Amino acid sequence: MTPLICDSYDNTISKNETWTATATPFLQGISTSMFGSSAILDYKAAGLIFKSVLNGALSATNGQWAIWGLFSTTAQSQSQFTTTGAAAIEAQYLALAANAPNSAFNGLILYTPVQGTQSVGGMPQEFIGFNPVPEPGSLMLLGTGLVGLAGALRRKFAK
Repeated sequence: MTPLICDSYDNTISKNETWTATATPFLQGISTSMFGSSAILDYKAAGLIFKSVLNGALSATNGQWAIWGLFSTTAQSQSQFTTTGAAAIEAQYLALAANAPNSAFNGLILYTPVQGTQSVGGMPQEFIGFNPVPEPGSLMLLGTGLVGLAGALRRKFAK
């Protein structure tokens, strides 16, 4: 099962609602995301917050409110935003995101709803997911490295 966290407080989903979403590697998906590429730093902070929720450094509740607050002034005006310390979490992770290497976002997937595919209501929520399986490009790089290493060892032992 893929763990998910919602990033769009102002959108809702209903029981038994269906829709189509595009699933893209996190950094690649930001350009076509719900909030667009102008929110890249917010998305990066949200990704790092989600990883901290997954590894137990943050509670799911505190992390969720911090992520919602990155993208919604409505979320920021809720009492839970204050009681969870979400503003401080946001500030901390926005600073981390500004200098985080792209590798910090490995395994994250952005699930962006496709407008018009929802079965009821307005635009559904967007989700960030995590899948620790390496991407095909990483496997190709590993394979190429192993072939090169095998060739070097073969030449060394052939002498």
